[in-house]
Formats: sequence, structure tokens, C-alpha cells
Amino acid sequence: MILNRNRESFSGLLGSGLFIMMVCLCHPFSDKKVREHLSAKDGKKCGMSEVYSTCSGGNKPQCCTCLETLKDMVKTHNKTVAA
Repeated sequence: MILNRNRESFSGLLGSGLFIMMVCLCHPFSDKKVREHLSAKDGKKCGMSEVYSTCSGGNKPQCCTCLETLKDMVKTHNKTVAA
């Protein structure tokens, strides 16, 4: 497979399940785990703290580097959920 070097192609591949992106390294969990949790919400909105706690096994953020990525994922999920 040939990868284009632009961001859109790469982010499309991330969402396709071909690659796994680690969201948090302090309490390791991947984007796959976040997406699984969000899809299990059955069309309900959720908050970042709930998603982080569930995906990290009940831990709280340590270095907080992951929070921007997590925020974007939760925000995207919440936009797709009916109000």
C-alpha cells in the first residue's frame, strides 16, 4: 500500500482500523478503545472525564498530553449524536 504524505490520507487510515494510535501513554489506551467506548454509548452524549476514566481503568490524567486528542474524539462523537 502506498501512503500519501498528506494529513487527510493519514487520518483516514487511522479511522479505518489499519493503524492503532495510542491516546494515552501514562495509563495506556488506544483510539480503538476510545471508539469502542463511544460506540457503546448507543447514541448518547458523554463527557471527557467519563471516557478517560473508563478507558484508563479508573485512573485520572497524569501528564495531560492526551487530553486534546481525547477532547477532539469526544467532541466529534457528541456532534454526531442527536440532541
